[in-house]
Amino acid sequence: MSLAAKIDEQKDKTIKSQKGFIIMLFSIVLLVCLNNYSLRQTMRLYIPPDLSVGQVVEAGQVDKSYAYFFAYNILGGIARWKKNGEVEYANNISMYRNYISSHFSQQLKSDFDKRSSDEKGRLNELKNRTREMTLIRPDMPSKMVKKVGNSNYVIYLDVQDEERLGGVIVKSGIYRYSLNVAVDTGNLLDNDTGLKVLGFAGEPVLIQ
Repeated sequence: MSLAAKIDEQKDKTIKSQKGFIIMLFSIVLLVCLNNYSLRQTMRLYIPPDLSVGQVVEAGQVDKSYAYFFAYNILGGIARWKKNGEVEYANNISMYRNYISSHFSQQLKSDFDKRSSDEKGRLNELKNRTREMTLIRPDMPSKMVKKVGNSNYVIYLDVQDEERLGGVIVKSGIYRYSLNVAVDTGNLLDNDTGLKVLGFAGEPVLIQ
């Protein structure tokens, strides 16, 4: 074999080696980019209100205590009127609209209309009425939560529900409210809780 042929053969080997190295380097860069992309994905953690005793939190899974207190905060926020239910009830429905379904919002608005007017000309029962809803917290809140689907829950809330008119108690009792709650991550800008109240799961039950 001539010297020129040997040089050409050596060049071919060098080119093949360089091509192999470039392909390997490109593959490594591609794998690193894919790995970095996966690491940048949002991972939602539903942290329960109390971790003082230690608890395993699984990414993407709703902790039952978290769902329980979410349901109470929404129901309590809507049903708490400090001065005048005629004004605050409607305002609260609007304020919490991103945390409740449109169906539940319409249910509440219908209840507001029913209580604020009467075909027989009865006085508006919401006018100057106050309401306080106090949670009777169980020892294990998670036991008050029933999972009914991959992302749906029924939450049971025992509360002291008290309404006053002119400082006089006109309604008082311990009731159990049940709410349907579902995972909802469709609009995290307006609702960053990752949950939404769909509506009542049943009629309130008077406990005492």
